[in-house]
Amino acid sequence: MTVDAIPLDVTTDRATGLWTVTAPGFSLGRPVVGPERVYVVVADRITALERHSGELRWQRPVDVQTRHGLRYERLTLAGDRLLLRGELPDTRRELLVALDSATGEQVWTRKIVAWTELIRDQDTLYLREPAALGVAGADEQLTAVALSDGQPRWQQHHGSPIRSLVLAGRQLVHRDGRRAVGLDPSTGAVRWHSPPWPGYGDLLVDGVDGPVFTWEYDRQLVSWFDPATGESLGERVVRLPFGAGAHLSMRVTDGGQTLWLSQHRHRMVHWLRPLEPDEPLRTFHTGVRALDSGDEALTLAGDWVYAVDRGDRLLAGPLAKPGWLRSVGRQSSRLLPRRRRKQFELVPGGNLLYARQHGPDGYQLLGLVEGRVSWRLPIFTMHPVPVGDRLLVPDLGSGNDHLRLLDGLTGTTAGPPPRG
Repeated sequence: MTVDAIPLDVTTDRATGLWTVTAPGFSLGRPVVGPERVYVVVADRITALERHSGELRWQRPVDVQTRHGLRYERLTLAGDRLLLRGELPDTRRELLVALDSATGEQVWTRKIVAWTELIRDQDTLYLREPAALGVAGADEQLTAVALSDGQPRWQQHHGSPIRSLVLAGRQLVHRDGRRAVGLDPSTGAVRWHSPPWPGYGDLLVDGVDGPVFTWEYDRQLVSWFDPATGESLGERVVRLPFGAGAHLSMRVTDGGQTLWLSQHRHRMVHWLRPLEPDEPLRTFHTGVRALDSGDEALTLAGDWVYAVDRGDRLLAGPLAKPGWLRSVGRQSSRLLPRRRRKQFELVPGGNLLYARQHGPDGYQLLGLVEGRVSWRLPIFTMHPVPVGDRLLVPDLGSGNDHLRLLDGLTGTTAGPPPRG
């Protein structure tokens, strides 16, 4: 811990185990939760807190000048490394900083091109980046970097953009035209090619051990294969109402068990368990307005489906009863100006759903159970993080910031009450 550490005040409710850390105003970044600790940027310091009590373990200053300030940069946990990614001022490059998660000591740094995609494995970081500085969509290169010391293990140059790069079963898979290609993660060498697909397909994966799915628009066919060998594991034709045009988006959830197909224009979303042939397609309708685009506009919490439509309405319905999704509670019909439109960010946490809302009445954080609002707090937060049946919430304000571990079911919190 540094001598000139930023002062933090910790309030703990020993009966419930809830805690609140108070920090200077507008200093908190997005928290990252590890097995034993919580990591968060406080002003210009990376800070480690005890996960079960909020007690300070260490603070480390990071001598990195970024365009928007350290608290706005991305902090992630990869094995025993904390990764900080910052956009460098007056350049199209970013700086990737790796720190020891146990001590906060800086281990290595690496400059990367803007728009670089990072894929984390247990001991390796894969970087998919443009081969030319600041030219997105041009030739790309794939580099494997050791998390321990930041040294490159191998690098591949591709003469075209790398499509649909995924990591499944510790195997790298990407799309090359009308087929999938499997790479050896230790060397980058090609292990296998799939047979050509009759139509173009996207690669979808969820979970480190699940299969890789592909959806072919032309044939309305979902198929899945083994990421280690490329061998087909099955396929299923899915006949959708109105066909499957360009306005269809797909997601895989539940570790590769559930496939979501959203037809935005036709105001429908379909739920499918492709690995269970006797499980029928379930269709949900979003009403007058189309479903909003983006992954955060649709989610499953417990046995309930939640969605946000383009009228900024929060909708819900039981998974067991396909049909119309209903508006949740009373929602204002007043809309903000387009540049300040209210937004819902949906964050599932087991059987609970948390929704961050920006509406005409200000910012609110909602907790929902089975389609009903269980609690509502006047909190301005950007990135709430579920932790079991609790929620870690950066409560941001001009006076003081608060990092709160609150009860997910009741919204109960320790320390000063939220003020909005």
